[in-house]
Amino acid sequence: MTRTLAIALGFWALMASSGAEAQAVGSSAPAFELPTADKPVRLADLKGQVVYVDFWASWCVPCKLSFPFMNDMHAKYGPLGLTIVAISVDRKREDADRFLRATPARFVIAYDAEMKVGTCTSRRACPPPT
Repeated sequence: MTRTLAIALGFWALMASSGAEAQAVGSSAPAFELPTADKPVRLADLKGQVVYVDFWASWCVPCKLSFPFMNDMHAKYGPLGLTIVAISVDRKREDADRFLRATPARFVIAYDAEMKVGTCTSRRACPPPT
């Protein structure tokens, strides 16, 4: 647990220093509908629930480290009403799928190759792979 907490805190510190921005507490998240492996996920369908939205990419090292933490959160708090929606910003879905075969997720994975939803349109927050 301590290792997981340390990884999570390190990840959040990295995101804070990278220019990534979170919504202010109490503010409404932007509405979205994105494809998943099954059916589209719509934020409006999750209204009234506790929803953790994460943006990730296959080439992002901190993202890979965050998946075990999110799996643990989902296992522990999912039965209590937490929904995790991890949004891939990979340009190619096959890159995301390859990542997921190596780093399985037990929570909702959505795909946003055009980055319509997230603040990751800022390349400072989500730099492209080199």
